[in-house]
Amino acid sequence: MNKFIKIAAPLSLLLVSLCSCGSSKKVEIDLDNYTFMTFKGNDTVGNVDSFGIDVQKMVEENSEAFGGSSPAIVSDVAEYFNPTVNDLFNDVSNGDIVTLDLGDKYTELNDKYNVKLTADDLEFTVSGLKELEEIDPFDNMQVFFSEIPNEENSNARICTFTGQYYLSTVDCKIDKELANIGDTVTVEYISKYGDGTTVEQAFAKDGCYKITRSKMEFVVE
Repeated sequence: MNKFIKIAAPLSLLLVSLCSCGSSKKVEIDLDNYTFMTFKGNDTVGNVDSFGIDVQKMVEENSEAFGGSSPAIVSDVAEYFNPTVNDLFNDVSNGDIVTLDLGDKYTELNDKYNVKLTADDLEFTVSGLKELEEIDPFDNMQVFFSEIPNEENSNARICTFTGQYYLSTVDCKIDKELANIGDTVTVEYISKYGDGTTVEQAFAKDGCYKITRSKMEFVVE
């Protein structure tokens, strides 16, 4: 004689069991926890040194969601990121905000793996750049107005100067090498860069100086 054992269970419990079979909740990953950006140089003329996303760390810390953390998986995930920065890349100052863009392709990983990746406001504040020393590049400058040899009673003067700051990327010039008494001559620092770098930027980059002025007028005596 066959005996049947009937097990009674609440209908709600059976429904929960049936609905949970085969389902797997997506693992939410905030990419902000795995992105990085570093800076180098002097304040006002600093640069973004390195940036990107630590894919290996992300995969290793969420290996179950990615189905493992083998080099092949890490390499595959990395293919979906194309990190770039906004236009503010060079000549940055402490306190500036630089934005990291990971591209759009990484969202495809949400369908390929058991993850839900989010990347909101990947912004980095510039810090650690060397502070500039404020100087007046004319502090030690001396301007001389000399008589022209063998020209008696002449108002003309030879204009020269000494004591300028020396930097390999900065030059200092006087606009008139010969001028009359009472005339005004201008001594000016100029940048020797050929890429549009200003003299202020040249002083900051190569001397770590913030200059109070780049030119000065003198009256011929």
